[in-house]
Amino acid sequence: MNYISILHFASLIVDILLLVYVLRKRPQQRLNRLCALMITSMAIMSLSFGLIPLAGYGEAAIALVNLGMIGFSAGPVIALWFTLALAKKDRILNNKVFTLISFILPLSFILIQWTNSSSIVLEQTNWGTAVIWPASPYVSAFLIYAVSMFFLCGILLLGLIFKAKTSRQKKQAAILFITGIVSVSLTAVSIVLTYQFGMKYVPQVPDILFLFLVIGIVLAISKYGLMTINPVLASDEILSTMSDSLILLNNEGTIVFANRSACSLLDLQGSNLTGRNFITFAENDTQAHDLLDETRRSGIVSRELNLISGGGTITPVLVSTSVIKESNGEVAGFVISAADMRQQKMDEAKLAAHQQLINGILETMPSAVLVINQQMEVVFANKLFFQGMGWAEGQVEGRPLIEVIPSEEFIAQISSAVLVPDGNVQFEFRYDLNGNNRILVASILSMPSQNILLVLNDVTTERERQDRLYLTDRLASIGEMAAGVAHEMNNPLTSVLGLSKLLTEQDMPGEMGEDLNIIYKESLRVSNIVKNLLTFARKRAPVRQPAQIHSVIDDVLKLRAYEHKVSNIFVTRNFADNLPDVTIDYNQMQQVFVNIVLNAEYEMIQAHNGGSLTITTKNLDDRISISFKDDGPGISPQNLKRMFDPFFTTKEPGKGTGLGLSVCYGIVANHGGKIYVESKLGQGATFIVELPATVSASEMALQIQISNYLKGKTKDSNAYLRSSTGLKER
Repeated sequence: MNYISILHFASLIVDILLLVYVLRKRPQQRLNRLCALMITSMAIMSLSFGLIPLAGYGEAAIALVNLGMIGFSAGPVIALWFTLALAKKDRILNNKVFTLISFILPLSFILIQWTNSSSIVLEQTNWGTAVIWPASPYVSAFLIYAVSMFFLCGILLLGLIFKAKTSRQKKQAAILFITGIVSVSLTAVSIVLTYQFGMKYVPQVPDILFLFLVIGIVLAISKYGLMTINPVLASDEILSTMSDSLILLNNEGTIVFANRSACSLLDLQGSNLTGRNFITFAENDTQAHDLLDETRRSGIVSRELNLISGGGTITPVLVSTSVIKESNGEVAGFVISAADMRQQKMDEAKLAAHQQLINGILETMPSAVLVINQQMEVVFANKLFFQGMGWAEGQVEGRPLIEVIPSEEFIAQISSAVLVPDGNVQFEFRYDLNGNNRILVASILSMPSQNILLVLNDVTTERERQDRLYLTDRLASIGEMAAGVAHEMNNPLTSVLGLSKLLTEQDMPGEMGEDLNIIYKESLRVSNIVKNLLTFARKRAPVRQPAQIHSVIDDVLKLRAYEHKVSNIFVTRNFADNLPDVTIDYNQMQQVFVNIVLNAEYEMIQAHNGGSLTITTKNLDDRISISFKDDGPGISPQNLKRMFDPFFTTKEPGKGTGLGLSVCYGIVANHGGKIYVESKLGQGATFIVELPATVSASEMALQIQISNYLKGKTKDSNAYLRSSTGLKER
């Protein structure tokens, strides 16, 4: 055994001791396991090269060379794994493709070595047995592989030196980089001298040369805490890597320490921060002074503060300040923790904008909206709710729902609907609002926040319209039935009229004759009533033809003559002479006038059990005017605007549908005319219908004058014709 073998075994012993030392530190950590694996590869090299001189030149020596090749081939890739773990490149280490390549490369070189071991040359030198690999692609590939692995390790260590978060990590990387460079460089020099220059007297001691790296690992562990945790190193790591900015001040407010986050927040290097007064970084000096003064008094203070960075950017931060005291109680300095609130402020602004958008949507909804919580308390109400439900703004939030809408029916429905998970429920209920019975439809919608959205719609008017439509349909059915009854009555009534007429023509004694006359007259009156009813109820296709409007009015008054008599209603006719014809549908216009007369009758009877109805016609040149003036109670200004609206009525429920005047409006408009009402409360009402005349008033007058001339009623016919036609004598 020569001295080189002794050095190999000494290197082996050092590797074993270091291996035990590393494994005892933190055996479960990846970094420790990879370090132990790298030391094991060096130990294998030391063992094989130490035993080769003792094995001679036979197969045993070749087997030891093959054993050493395991350490040679695995060492570079294990060194790369170790460096990746040290640089915290876990994503690369966990990559399956990288892991597969990392195994294939060394295994390939090991297998090639074992299958071509016969090409190895063993030579005896003055320092011992030298192992010579003949030049081949295999040797070139292996050298490229080893150099590449160590080169990558160097790049990673350099990056760690410049980018490490703590000085401890930088020093660990630096010592490993330096010792690794020395080991790899010396090994490379020995290989070049042996193979390039044929200096076989240079000892083959790569494992011994890598002891420099071993020394570096020992220094990194013992001096700089590699793979070791202690309170001092842990606190240094925590202070340097914590996300919040940490600043230490002396008792005068001067910065003595700032971690990396503080430097980033203030956009300055640590050396540029140290020695500057903290107050100079506050946007408001007074607030910063007050912060430190209050911390002196109370010990701990938290508040928001705006800090100005080196670049002039204003950053909102949440500052937590605590005091550091000497043993005698004197203030030694301050610890300031500042959390960057820019993202929080942005989130708050977005949330506020989102909330404003939601509130805007709720406020502009055409429905009353309530938001209630699980305790059945009101959380939110929109303006339409306050307007429609009689509450002042700001008075319902926080109140129980039963106080806001005191309806047992409503609360019972809400309670049942809440039990339906993720369901949208709709129901209808009645609610007394300031003495008015209203019909409301409530829609209940579940919200993600466990609140309940309640949408209320007042459908009172809609329901009234539906009831009136139903009543109108019933009245139409009754009208058809009445027409049928009148038709059936007409047959026996004809017999009564005929027989009673024959009897009256006979000479009946005394009272019997008078009774027969009464029977005949009353039967005749009933016959006229049935005839008028059939005329009014009979369905006809609209037919427009010239007609005298007075005839239509007279027929309507005949139809209502009996009711006028028994109800003490006196009708006055103020008909214009020589009124031109109008082109109308006789029955439709009769329907218009009947509706107007019926309304006048109702109002006068309700007001004073009778009254006076004045019907006036006028000739307005190209149109005629028919007015119906009653002496009823008149119409209020607010109702006057709605008189022709569908379903609007001032009559009691069941006595009007609100459709009569709207139908009249449609009929008159279709005839090219107009209908309107004039009224003052307490002074009756006047309904006026204007219709286009078939001929104008001037044309009508000319026709009359020509007719009179032809009858010889004008003495000076020539003068008359000249004055009427504008003709001049020639």
